[in-house]
Amino acid sequence: MAEPQNVSNIIAESKTTWEIIAVVISVAILAPLGEELLFRGYIYHSLAPNYSPLVSMLITSLVFGAMHLDFLRFIPLSFVGLFLNIVAVKSKSIYGSIIMHAAWNMVMVIMLLVV
Repeated sequence: MAEPQNVSNIIAESKTTWEIIAVVISVAILAPLGEELLFRGYIYHSLAPNYSPLVSMLITSLVFGAMHLDFLRFIPLSFVGLFLNIVAVKSKSIYGSIIMHAAWNMVMVIMLLVV
């Protein structure tokens, strides 16, 4: 079984209201916003003029998976990155991928706090 990510431990150990607020802001708002701006906003659009949309999405997704520095979760995170890329490309906006990423992270935060 894979060890929890460091952020998972931080979330699970949050007890006070301020710790929980800080976790929610960091994990469910700031991280998705920053990651989507970087990956779907900058990296994808930097690759798109030189490669097909599919190749640009695949490279961006693999970098997204690798960025999390978690070998066991690399493939699933890359698939999530690909899905978020598809959402951004099809909608011609990163707003949808930001919202979906934030919602996913918020669900994970709630699960870790409740369990």
